[in-house]
Amino acid sequence: MTPAIAASLASLVGEWVARTENLRALALLGSWARDEATPQSDLDLLVLAMKPGRYCGERPPLAAIGLAGAGYQLINRQRVQYGVVTSQVLTLDPEAELELSFAGREWAELAGTDPGTASVIRRGFRILVDKDGMLRRAAAAVAA
Repeated sequence: MTPAIAASLASLVGEWVARTENLRALALLGSWARDEATPQSDLDLLVLAMKPGRYCGERPPLAAIGLAGAGYQLINRQRVQYGVVTSQVLTLDPEAELELSFAGREWAELAGTDPGTASVIRRGFRILVDKDGMLRRAAAAVAA
């Protein structure tokens, strides 16, 4: 994936999170957050929602995000569960892989005590939207 496609996808998801009341925060994770991405890197985004299950069904929220309107087409989808986080791994055309993960607000609250949550934050974490300051507090708890 090129940096331009990654930036476009992150921007589309960020705008969607910002305008959707149920969605409270968005973080960029992994290699893109560490500025170490390669053309083979996927784009990892974590969305905190008041009702995350709403976004984890058979159909990812591509229309709401605006991906189709921006010229992206879904090629394949895989659902993966990581504890309280549900990920939609989306293969898109133009060539991109987007791992769009959803969790409830409790994910951020676990940061100071849950090793898995803390590890995600330590391995590359950049806050893109944080309506309630939850991600800022989670990052501070891990750093403490």
